[in-house]
Amino acid sequence: MMEFKFLNKADLKEYVESKDFDRLPILPITVHRARSHWSNPKVEEKHTLLILVEESAELIGYLGAMPVRVNDKIDAGWLTCMWVSPKARGRGLAGKML
Repeated sequence: MMEFKFLNKADLKEYVESKDFDRLPILPITVHRARSHWSNPKVEEKHTLLILVEESAELIGYLGAMPVRVNDKIDAGWLTCMWVSPKARGRGLAGKML
């Protein structure tokens, strides 16, 4: 079963600064990009910056987004990264993350 994790700026900072982050076989985001995300003054705590999808404790997909506000009315996001493991392709995971 797929498990979706939605990381806001506090979660992202904790994730990237964890001792296990550098040992991951696949890095869903660089430390540099993560810092730029959580340091952006327009980012609010409620914003999701990174979505991780795991299956059987293995990362099978991720999507990064930089939140923006359009015309001071609409919350949106620029995609900064997206990946689906070859093992999980063809199952609609990219669409589910969007």
